[in-house]
Amino acid sequence: MSDFSGTDSGISYESTEDEIEINTPTYSVSLMDPIEAVMKPENVLEKFVEVGGRRYLNDNTLKYYLPSDQKEVKRTYDRYFIDKIMWGGNYSAPVSDNLSLGASVLDIGCGAGAWIVDMALDYPVSVFVGIDIAPLFPENHPPNVAFLMCVIS
Repeated sequence: MSDFSGTDSGISYESTEDEIEINTPTYSVSLMDPIEAVMKPENVLEKFVEVGGRRYLNDNTLKYYLPSDQKEVKRTYDRYFIDKIMWGGNYSAPVSDNLSLGASVLDIGCGAGAWIVDMALDYPVSVFVGIDIAPLFPENHPPNVAFLMCVIS
């Protein structure tokens, strides 16, 4: 699974396709009350269909066409690390002071959550929440991170 040590950013991705686990988050009612469109974990597996050896959301009302499987997790991690190198960091806005003092950050469409985990390790007093339609969230993450699976429209 993921290892949060041994790289300059504090996060690394060292898994084979067979080892990656797609985790459905647990949640508390207090966190979920403001978000009414949440897909409950017990109903999650009914929402997928396999096509050509890949797993996709099986809901014609949603406009989400990317796979929701282990290969997609790897692709999003690879893309995250490429973007971080190209941009020279995780963000370009002047928010470092706010994050150092403690801020709340919401990432809508967080995918597998690589950016959130990396930021949470850099700013442990801030709180990071990732929301995505596909349950690709990492099982292991810092305590200042939460993931919610829901539909935002």
